[in-house]
Amino acid sequence: MKAISANDAFRVLKTTAEKKQVFRDFIDELRREEKEDKRFRLARTRDNFKKLIEETPEITSSTRWK
Repeated sequence: MKAISANDAFRVLKTTAEKKQVFRDFIDELRREEKEDKRFRLARTRDNFKKLIEETPEITSSTRWK
């Protein structure tokens, strides 16, 4: 709440209900962005791992994993 309350646009809102709704929207957007970022990092890590396996000649289809 402290981070958003310093914003001038937040002071424009008159009622507490409006401020709470804007804050909820802000938090929802932040969570959505974090979720997208996590999904993107996971996909990039998966792609990098696949690329590493394909480029390493010591790893074959009969390689055992622990």
